Amino acid sequence: LLFNKEYAAAKTQFDAVVNSGVYQLQDCFHDIFTTGGENGTGMIFTIQGSVNDGNGGSINGMFADRLNHPHGGSPFGCCGFHQPSHNLVNAHKVDSKGLPFLDKSYNNADVTIDDVVDPRLDWTVGRDNVPFLTWGIHEPTWIRNRPFGGPFSPKKFIHEPNEISNVGWSNKQLSPLNIPIIRYADVLLMLAETEIEVGSLERARELVNMIRERAAGCAINSDGVATTDLSDPSISWAKYDVKPYTEAWTDQETARTAVQFERRIELALEGQRMFDLVRWGIAEQVINNDYLPVEKTKRDYLIASPGFQSKHALHPLPQAQIELSKVDGESTLKQNPGY
Repeated sequence: LLFNKEYAAAKTQFDAVVNSGVYQLQDCFHDIFTTGGENGTGMIFTIQGSVNDGNGGSINGMFADRLNHPHGGSPFGCCGFHQPSHNLVNAHKVDSKGLPFLDKSYNNADVTIDDVVDPRLDWTVGRDNVPFLTWGIHEPTWIRNRPFGGPFSPKKFIHEPNEISNVGWSNKQLSPLNIPIIRYADVLLMLAETEIEVGSLERARELVNMIRERAAGCAINSDGVATTDLSDPSISWAKYDVKPYTEAWTDQETARTAVQFERRIELALEGQRMFDLVRWGIAEQVINNDYLPVEKTKRDYLIASPGFQSKHALHPLPQAQIELSKVDGESTLKQNPGY
């Protein structure tokens, strides 16, 4: 419904989830990415993962992240895929009010220790000199090839040392964590999206503020665990802040931008971003104009990228299926434009 822009109908479905009383945001953003909190009230639908459950290869572990742990000198040893971008890291900057830079000026310079950032950054991205949960401090040697892929590691789905598999060729990389498909924060933000399109801007602001207020509930401390004090004196690598929107939303386009930005931060590295950009009809603009020109100067593998083309909004249909759809010699399936 949402992809078809049937906003009123989609809103009815999202309202039903919210009004059911079954789900609520867990206190700490990181809770839902731990074995203790992954089946909590903030998760709606997940693919369950487990290790050390009697299977000789721990094949019930979260294979999705097997290649996505830090490489080289890290405790994992392999393999350094799915590295977060500078753009994503920079997007976590906040202004003096604890709000994001919706004007995209966040990407004018890379994050430094002097910048104030949303605490979700260091639950999501592995950065040098920051605790990588309780695995130790993330170091430059943990990156396979910094000029090629940048200096950051994915962190959101990393398990704790006491949760590793006892078997398997990559036992430290097999995670017992579940793979989230739909979580409550996602539903709240999709509901906010529909509220904007039906004209309820203030309700959308309330929903986004629920997400932001929860984000302020914890930060990572020097022990690699959560603290409720964003000014914890042990935090030497960042200044954290995140605040709700206090001024009324009266402009629909600005409200759209705020919801879109919140989805990017809240759901980062969860496989939602491209689908969101396509749904909003801004993939070509964001990738070709905002992302690639700067990111190409920082990550070698992007240099040859031709960018996003309009045809990329849809995948090509398999030719075999087009052939199988023929009736009286005519294909009932037609190839998507551009292929």
